[in-house]
Amino acid sequence: MGAAGAGARRPRTDKQRNRAHILEVAEQFFSERGITGSLDAIAKQAGVGPGTLYRHFPNREALLVS
Repeated sequence: MGAAGAGARRPRTDKQRNRAHILEVAEQFFSERGITGSLDAIAKQAGVGPGTLYRHFPNREALLVS
């Protein structure tokens, strides 16, 4: 059977790890600098590219409610 017939795939481990790390960094960042800080700065501090951050959290609101 092909991938479509195998059912839903589990998220990759690195994807889960990146998401959790971004959330940790963002929580610290927002507590220190307020919620209007740069999302690109959060990505940089988390050691990921802006594209990785925006794949997980397409906007500031999505990051704040997570």
